[in-house]
Amino acid sequence: MTRLIIIISIILLAYGCSKEDENILNNYFLSEIVGFDYNCSTCILSFPNDSLIIKQEIGPSEGNFYNTINLHYNDSLTINQKVLVKLRKPKEDEIRVCITLYPTVTNRSIYIVDYKLAK
Repeated sequence: MTRLIIIISIILLAYGCSKEDENILNNYFLSEIVGFDYNCSTCILSFPNDSLIIKQEIGPSEGNFYNTINLHYNDSLTINQKVLVKLRKPKEDEIRVCITLYPTVTNRSIYIVDYKLAK
């Protein structure tokens, strides 16, 4: 009986500690870099083909522009460049405070899980 309780406890502990992220959108979405947030050194994306899906899954954003948390413009990315991105909603502890030397961007934030340059 004690072994059964230990085995069940280990299974429950292992299951409870697994950290699968269910918020990741499984597809790559075509996005375009429309600008940079110089306060955070990140890219601002628009989704010309998939804006309705992004609005439903992530939420609406001003002008349909989304500020990336972890896609930095010093990754040799340029404005008007097409990028395929896999994304999700950011967690509260991932949103960071940035400097305020430049105009503030009020777009909704997204977390880029993976990206590829579009051809």
